[in-house]
Amino acid sequence: MFDKSLKLSNYEIDKKYELQKGNILDVRNLKVSFKNKLGYVQAVRGIDICLRKGEIIGLVGESGSGKSVSVKSILGFNEGSTTTADCLNLNGINILTIEKNQWQFIRGTKVGYIPQDPLMALDPTKKIKNQIIDAIKITQKRKLNNKIFDIQRNTSIKDEEKFQQINEAKAEYKKNMIKDNVHMRMMEILSFIGINNPEEAIEAYPHEFSGGMRQRIVIAMTIIGEPDVIIADEPTTALDVTIQAKVIDLIKKLRDTMGISIIFISHNIALVANLCDYLYIMYAGKIVEKGTIEDIFLRPKHPYTWALITSIPDENSDDELVSIPGTPPNMISPPKGDAFAARNKYARKIDFEKQPPLFQVSQTHFAATWLLHPDAPKQEIPSEVKNKIKIAKKSILLKKEKQNGK
Repeated sequence: MFDKSLKLSNYEIDKKYELQKGNILDVRNLKVSFKNKLGYVQAVRGIDICLRKGEIIGLVGESGSGKSVSVKSILGFNEGSTTTADCLNLNGINILTIEKNQWQFIRGTKVGYIPQDPLMALDPTKKIKNQIIDAIKITQKRKLNNKIFDIQRNTSIKDEEKFQQINEAKAEYKKNMIKDNVHMRMMEILSFIGINNPEEAIEAYPHEFSGGMRQRIVIAMTIIGEPDVIIADEPTTALDVTIQAKVIDLIKKLRDTMGISIIFISHNIALVANLCDYLYIMYAGKIVEKGTIEDIFLRPKHPYTWALITSIPDENSDDELVSIPGTPPNMISPPKGDAFAARNKYARKIDFEKQPPLFQVSQTHFAATWLLHPDAPKQEIPSEVKNKIKIAKKSILLKKEKQNGK
């Protein structure tokens, strides 16, 4: 029954890569490439990501920057890729050692996934009720297997006590699988995510729901397993602004109520401002800047971050929308210098010749730009970026006041 469960080797983490207190995910020097007819596409080129318990982090960048590929490594979704890392530690599990038939013990219970298109994630031929019930049953079985494995690998208790704990876990599983208890669990989850008239809603098919409601159903199925981490892969892209706000509020609720850590992926830097605690700005498979919301929106350092902020539309202005000129580089043969140099009007000769390291701006703020080199000429933040910073200051202040209940 348990021959496909996680092995002890999956928990063997090099001591220097053990999780720091309060952390739940540690990714070091992650590289992902895909082979095609022309060569190897270097989708991710050596990035570090850290996620704390109860934290929401954002990965932001244009399409093709490597955001989704990076986090899908945590789920084992990058089929056909060559993936390497110094460390891929998910709550003490060494993801690098997970075998193909063991992912079933990771997905859903350890890490959940909210896709961009909810319609693609739901079976159009089955009622919502049946899909949620299936998810509950599968999740309960996986949780039982994981619990038994944890008991078996616990060396601090005697065999008799292990036997007793395993029997208790099996009894709890049988209780949870009683029809009325499964139905009660389904109603609890649907009420939590804000589905009105859940008894009526579960009899519908996916196509009978709006895009926003379908996304809520997918979120419900994601939280059934009570995962430690949820990856939200541009979950609001296909939704209108009003529905986007409701989905964002629901994602906040997952963190605030259930304590789930969340990785939120978006190409819209404005969207993450009121959601995330910490941001990673990605371009051409690398992290070019990272910091808190205040660091990124009030003290941006990388010209790519300037460009993203400048492109945020001003709802109180009729000015023409600003786009970033040029196109991303060919990732089969990426530039040897700063990949953004060809699109950067502030680029200097060294930007085309050598990749900049991540310079430390503060304890929480880092940026990979030669503008931060001690010998670099001083470059003022462009006036159009300063104007956006003024707007951001007001928004961040309002957010803090709301959090403090003022």
